[in-house]
Order: sequence, then C-alpha cells, then structure tokens
Amino acid sequence: MTPIDAQRALFYGKRSRTLVTQTFTSSGTWYAPLTTTRLESLTGKGGDGVPGGGSYRTDPNSIVAIVQTTSGSGPTAGIARWEQLAPYANAAVNALNAGNSTYSGVAISQWTTPGFSYGIYPGTVITVTEPVIPGSAVWTASGSASSSGPISSNGGLTLRWETPYPATTGQATVAFGISFPGGLGGGANPVVYGAMGVSPGYGYAFTVPPGGSISFTYYF
Repeated sequence: MTPIDAQRALFYGKRSRTLVTQTFTSSGTWYAPLTTTRLESLTGKGGDGVPGGGSYRTDPNSIVAIVQTTSGSGPTAGIARWEQLAPYANAAVNALNAGNSTYSGVAISQWTTPGFSYGIYPGTVITVTEPVIPGSAVWTASGSASSSGPISSNGGLTLRWETPYPATTGQATVAFGISFPGGLGGGANPVVYGAMGVSPGYGYAFTVPPGGSISFTYYF
C-alpha cells in the first residue's frame, strides 16, 4: 500500500469510492474535489481540421477566343461561327488537364456588315500561375458568346479550372500544460495520459477549440 493509499484508507475507512469522468467540449476550469488528490487519467483531443479539396477559378485574362466585330460595308459580311472556335478552346482545356501551365489564345475579327469576311489570328500564350487539378479544366462562353451559331457580337470562350487547397490541422486542446493535437483534414484521435497528482480544491484551466474535448477521470 502506497502512502497515498494509506491516507485514503484512514480518511474513508471502509467507504467505497466512485470512479467519475467529466468531459468538457469548450474551454473552462476543472476544480479538483476536496477528496481527490490525483487524476486516474486525462484524455483529450484537439479540434477538427478542414479537408483538402479544390475550388474553381476563372482567370479574367484566360480568354481562349476574343471576338471583335467591326462595322464596314462591301459585298459580303463575316461568316464566322462559334463552332470554329471550339477546337481552340478544347486544345487549351486539354493542355491544362495534361499538366501544362500554358496554352495559346486566339483572336477572331470580322465585319458585321457586307464588305469583308472574317479572319482568325494567333493570340498570346497565356500562363496559369496556380496549380490545376488534372481533369478539372473546362471552357465556358462569356459575354455574348455561345457554343454554336453565327458570331454576331463580341464575346469569348473562357477557361475555368479547379485549384487545390491543402487540408488544415485543427487547433490543439491544452490542459495541465499538455497539448492534445487537432485532426488533420478531419476529427482528431483522443490521446490518454495516465495518473497525475492534483491539489484538492484547486482549479485547473483548460482550452478546448471547436470539435475538441478534454476528460478528467478520478475517484470521488
């Protein structure tokens, strides 16, 4: 029998003691009962982390096709169609989905009234400066653009893609100077510490973030 057990026997005599567990899910103070001189265990876990994933980005400068219509006069009008631009848009999508960080843009210009036909001209090489999740790139019509039909006004085909963001780690729970780590990308696993002495009647502050917890187990 240890000295502590001997003191308990003298104090309580034949009285049985009850094992109690108190769990807290927010910050506060735990007060050791006047009859308690040690914790049997201290169990805690930190807060929840946020899972990693992706979020869509649309670069306003990432225009696959810029359409410029100009007034004019003459025997014929422009005859360009939106379908003619789809191959350029698809090439840009395929480039990003294959892991490339650049793609080529194109520009189209035509007269809106009889006089001149249209022309497709090389544009600029566009560089995407953020990572792209493979397979996430798509193209969409912007302005008055469409996926099909004659081109009669300004518009363009714009690229969109998902860029990844990493999982985050939740905040730690802290009690008795012990830090219980938060979860990476989700809930944390509980960590158990063994017996430790406490002062009867003394208050022990602890910090618990959202999703975390702390449990005090002792005999009362």
